Amino acid sequence: MKKEVMENQEKLCIKCKKQHFSDVTYCPYCGKKQDDQEDGKIESKTDKKFSPELESDKIRLEVESKLEEEFSVAYDDGPKQENNQYTLTYKAGNNGSIEGDSPQAVNHGEGGTPNTAVPAEGYHFEKWSDGVVEPTRTDIDVKNDIDVVATFSTNQYTLTYKAEDNGSITGESFQKVTQGENGTAVTATSEPGYQFVKWSDGFTDNPRTDTKVTGNIDVTANIKKKKANLIKVLPFIIIFAVLVVVGTALLKSFFVEDKEIEVVQIDQKSLAQEALRNGVNIGILTNELERAYAVIERAQRLADMSSRYQKNLEVLEKPIPGLESRLQNQLHEYQVNITGLADSGTSNIESFLKAFDEKTLSSREKLVVELISVHVQEYKKSDSVNSQGWLESFQREFKDFVD
Repeated sequence: MKKEVMENQEKLCIKCKKQHFSDVTYCPYCGKKQDDQEDGKIESKTDKKFSPELESDKIRLEVESKLEEEFSVAYDDGPKQENNQYTLTYKAGNNGSIEGDSPQAVNHGEGGTPNTAVPAEGYHFEKWSDGVVEPTRTDIDVKNDIDVVATFSTNQYTLTYKAEDNGSITGESFQKVTQGENGTAVTATSEPGYQFVKWSDGFTDNPRTDTKVTGNIDVTANIKKKKANLIKVLPFIIIFAVLVVVGTALLKSFFVEDKEIEVVQIDQKSLAQEALRNGVNIGILTNELERAYAVIERAQRLADMSSRYQKNLEVLEKPIPGLESRLQNQLHEYQVNITGLADSGTSNIESFLKAFDEKTLSSREKLVVELISVHVQEYKKSDSVNSQGWLESFQREFKDFVD
């Protein structure tokens, strides 16, 4: 009886031959159903929920799923919008505007089109709200929305006052002034025996106060030697006339006329020298601008073909306003000196250029002397300044000029 009970309690698996309890339906080692035996063939059927192999696969899949989830979180590029598109928005703060498309829709990783912050008159671009300091920006490799605002600041200008030899400036000779505001008064003071004539921009106010400033001012006070006081020398003129036994009236007239001509010639010589200096500077600046415009024209063609050349174009264009401003300043001073020469009262135009014959002039200076003579004659005939015509004559004569 005991043996029969033991046989009912233990049994060998029909597949793996390992011992197990006889009342189990499936082998706990290999999962083989114990009563699947028909016509000498063994039909292998397994109950998956009792299979050790399937249970390990389940654990492996759970681990892999967990690792994949952690990997995805670690390398996430951030929140994605629908269809991986982002919005680029460019706005202007006070005293400016935006040129370009805003807003823009851009795909993930792609770039937008250029937008430029344009200041209103009297203001300049400061920066974008995200720290970008270039007024024209093109955002590339976009991976999130961009919403920026351009800020603008009021222009500031410098006022510079100088004096020629034998003179000085009283007051603040270097001032900083905000757009539209006023400077403080300055006075050109001359040494004994000299007098203030005018400022290099033609103004004669002394002291002068520049008001409602809209640009830089850099002027020099012209200081000249005083003319002889004929009242003081008149007794000597009379004595000299008596000694040489010449009619007092005739000798006096001759002496006064001679002194006046001498003073005029001194002024003419100074004006001619200043006109020569201005003319040489105008010739140099027209050459520089001619070359700069040619380079910019070639750069513009490249920028039209590809936006990546745009920054190079901006670098080339940056010095142009400064060169043009310097040219206008030199042209203005040149006009003042030409009109002074023409109004000096001499009938012989060549007399005030005689001093230049005594020294060797460069080819550029010789060309300027010829232009001075022509422009003085033009002014004497028309009694008007031909600013554009005189500038064009410099541009024409100095085109492709080489020293």
